[in-house]
Amino acid sequence: MWDSIAPVVLLNIFKYLSLKEKLSASLTCRNWRNVLENPRCFLLESIHLDCICSQRNKNIHLIKKFLRQSEKITFEWSRCCENDILEILQSLAIQFNHIREITLKPRGRVLCKRRCNYFDPENTGISVKDSDKVADVLKLIVSKSSHLRLVSCGFDQCFGDAVISAVHEKLFSRSTQVKSTSLYGLSIASWACEVGTGNIEMLTNILLFSNLHWLCTNWDQNLSHILDVICDNPGHLQVLSLVVHNMSPDCIVTINPNIWDSLGKLVPNLQLHLILVEADETMSFPDIFCPTMTLKSLTIVFQSIHFIDNVVEYFSWYSHCLESLGVHCMGEILNEPNISPQNFGSFLRNSLKNLRRLAISGVHITDNDVLTIATEFSSQLQELNIFRSDIVKECMATDYVVKLTLAQLYGLEKTVSLQLRRPWTAISNPTIQRRIRQNTFKYLAKMGLSVLEIIPCVLQDCGIGEIN
Repeated sequence: MWDSIAPVVLLNIFKYLSLKEKLSASLTCRNWRNVLENPRCFLLESIHLDCICSQRNKNIHLIKKFLRQSEKITFEWSRCCENDILEILQSLAIQFNHIREITLKPRGRVLCKRRCNYFDPENTGISVKDSDKVADVLKLIVSKSSHLRLVSCGFDQCFGDAVISAVHEKLFSRSTQVKSTSLYGLSIASWACEVGTGNIEMLTNILLFSNLHWLCTNWDQNLSHILDVICDNPGHLQVLSLVVHNMSPDCIVTINPNIWDSLGKLVPNLQLHLILVEADETMSFPDIFCPTMTLKSLTIVFQSIHFIDNVVEYFSWYSHCLESLGVHCMGEILNEPNISPQNFGSFLRNSLKNLRRLAISGVHITDNDVLTIATEFSSQLQELNIFRSDIVKECMATDYVVKLTLAQLYGLEKTVSLQLRRPWTAISNPTIQRRIRQNTFKYLAKMGLSVLEIIPCVLQDCGIGEIN
């Protein structure tokens, strides 16, 4: 999990936000008390919550209080606080009917990093029994909510089935009469290879009888059937997101090209979003060559930085229709041959030159020379997310001035998303510390950005929490 942002930073940002602006933040148990007790915490549009085992009773009370005005929430929990999460989810179903988006992410075998002394002797992780518990609560939420627009789950098949079952129960009463539903989006995909699409018959009914606009699912053996259902009954579906991962050769299923052709003709406005996970040079790309199908966005999660050129060449035929290309490199960069912190920036910049022939609107970069790339692509990009790698140990001054520079690159209507995962203790230059402390967050907050998303980093170690 990400380290916690210093509460004083978030509270200072509150001072510079107007009442019409909203802020998204990832809150962990270290800063809930300070932030959620602040009278201006209603400016938080959404929150991402992880383990709440520390100060349990206090945190549960604050979360429930905050949920009275929040519309979006993401729960990501370890086994140590599973019962607490279930208690909050039950409250969601009973007390908070205004929640519009809910995302559930059990962390499996990963235990809490908050030193709560929780010990799982069998290292069992999330079990089928656990999924049954969450399924019961999820069914309660879906059945009672009239505003829920998005249900998203990214775990195993047990949870995927639970989501489908919950939505299906909302659609159909016991007398088999169709209920009306305003559910906008349903995500049953996972980035784990053993995931299926759940109960295919129930999912078919959901596609046939709901107002579902967005569906995210895995590229697996059930996909052909889902595509057939969409072709036969286009309905309201507008966005189809497909997750392809390379953890098992069986995950990629060849689809009859006629299906893609039918989709393109029968649902001409259907947006196709493709997410390639664990991509490397051994990955077999799915066959989606179809002149009538528009690939709206392509997100690639790399294991090897050397694979960028292969992917760009493979998808270059999409240059006329591809609107967004997301590039994430999750591999250990410095383990790549001939790459060091000193030359990584130029290496990545050279690799990205081929992207110019695509109609790029978004690129997600892990880079140690971020200012150069940010400036080079600023004229083309509508969105630029900077991911800092934990693996790169060296610290450069440009790393920490990037926030101010990004704000200058964009107009007031743009969204800036900052994801800094490096400890700020690496800054030894007091001049740089002072410049950041006095300018960065204050400047960004005054920019009037529509959304300012800050994903936590450790800032308090160098006193950055105080804005003069």
